[in-house]
Amino acid sequence: VKYIASFKQPEQIKAFASWINYKTLLIAGVGMVIALIISPVLISFLNLSTPALGYSLAPLLFSFVIIMTWRSILQGLHKFNIFAASLSLEAILKLVFFGMFLLMGWQVLGAVGAMLLSVIAAGIFTYFSLRSYLQNPTKISPDIEGFFKYSLIALLQGLALTAMYSTDLLLVKHYLNAEQAGVY
Repeated sequence: VKYIASFKQPEQIKAFASWINYKTLLIAGVGMVIALIISPVLISFLNLSTPALGYSLAPLLFSFVIIMTWRSILQGLHKFNIFAASLSLEAILKLVFFGMFLLMGWQVLGAVGAMLLSVIAAGIFTYFSLRSYLQNPTKISPDIEGFFKYSLIALLQGLALTAMYSTDLLLVKHYLNAEQAGVY
C-alpha cells in the first residue's frame, strides 16, 4: 500500500505492481508446494480425521497471499470502491457456499471449501479490476531496497503476532480429543 501510493508516474506504478505480482505468485507457489509437502505431518500432528482439511491448506495459502497482494495494490491506488466490492463479494459468496455445502452435509470441509471458492471468485474479480496494472509493458525495474526493509519488519511482526494467538490452539488440537478441543 505504502509503496504504490508513493509513486507519481503511471509507469512506476505499473512497473512496481507487475513486479510485486510476479514475485508474489512465485512466493505463493513455493509456499503452496511446501504446504503440500508438510500436509501429512500437519494432519498427523493435529489429529485430523479428514485428510482433505490438511491438504486444503496449500490452495488456501496460495489464494490468500495472492488476493491480499492485489487488495493492497487497490488500496495503494486509492480504488476503495473496488477494494470494498472485492471484500463484499468474498463475504457474500462465503455465506452462500457455506450454506450450500452445509446442506450437502460437508460440515468443516464445506466451510473450508466455501472459503476457497469465495476467495477464488473475489480474486478473479480483483484481477480483472487490476489487469492493466499487472502487465508491465515498459519493463522498468522498481527500486526495492526500502520495500524489502519495510517488508521484513512487517513480516516478522505479523508472524510474531500470529504465533502469539495461534500456538495454544495448535497445542490444544494436538493434545486433546476433538470434543475437548472444541470446548476450548
